[in-house]
Amino acid sequence: MMYDVIIIGAGPAGSAAAYDLADAGLKVLIIDRVDFPRRKPCAGGLTVKTVNLFRYDISSMIKRQCRCINISMTGMKTANTFGDDILCYMTQREALDAFCLEKSIKKGCVFRVIENIVSIEEKKTQVIIKTPEEIIKTNYLIGSDGVNSIVRRSLVHSVPIKRCFAIEMDVYTKNPFQYHMEFKFIPEKKSYYWLFPRDDHLNIGIYTSSPKHGRTLLNKKNLAQWADYRLNSYTPDSIKGYPLGTGGWRYRVKSDRIFLAGDAAGFCENFFGEGIYHAVKSGQYAAKAIIKALNTGSNAGKEYQKKIRVIQKDLLISHAGSQLFYKFPE
Repeated sequence: MMYDVIIIGAGPAGSAAAYDLADAGLKVLIIDRVDFPRRKPCAGGLTVKTVNLFRYDISSMIKRQCRCINISMTGMKTANTFGDDILCYMTQREALDAFCLEKSIKKGCVFRVIENIVSIEEKKTQVIIKTPEEIIKTNYLIGSDGVNSIVRRSLVHSVPIKRCFAIEMDVYTKNPFQYHMEFKFIPEKKSYYWLFPRDDHLNIGIYTSSPKHGRTLLNKKNLAQWADYRLNSYTPDSIKGYPLGTGGWRYRVKSDRIFLAGDAAGFCENFFGEGIYHAVKSGQYAAKAIIKALNTGSNAGKEYQKKIRVIQKDLLISHAGSQLFYKFPE
């Protein structure tokens, strides 16, 4: 069967692209290794600009609105930032991703679970995807399949991404509403501890942009010590560790028909490890480039490269800010 666009990876980038492509009347197939909802490690914080990117109302997915952030650092007093406006929204990725995928399906996309892709081959006029059972053809392919992207690995001119790392767990405590959003920075390890409050529990974790320190910092013992330090009593649930794809300012679109989005392209910023904003934005940019190419005959790869320059500029600024902050944290 021939599709206009196939998207591998049904997370925020994939669903964002799928929704816009289906809205334009294109025949879209979304592929993922597992069915949704699925377990997804993520702290679940959404910036205001991220929420504003969605084409539909996601208010039913919001578990907390944060108007206060506590920021501290080793050897320094805590700084409290209060605002009348919302500073950050809290959600659960498992539910949010399933919600966004369902919106794309209702727009007309087809969703399939395919556990194993044997090969991806780009031809002059199409892309051929081989599975153990079949061959699927498409005009364009979007790889939004995360940090270990099979689509990225299939590209001849693929640029390796950088991996940052995090470990987290949900904790259930008696009154989660007494806690605010928190960051405790550890400059010498290019890391921070976080506490994100939701409606009925807290999410706590440790993030580092340094693989060197990740080996010693990201473990259950340190995570438990952070929980003991901040919480009087708690019940831990589902400790998860995971990599994030950064360094996407180096990504260059060398293909006319295969594009990377989200973590697969390294579009997670490496200061805070936030990736949903650029995931959604890159998915929408990929869709827009493909739609324009199909309507006007333009080169979709060149169009996508033009659009993601905005993202890549943001990523470079974030990287420079991170370097400066950890060199002069005071």
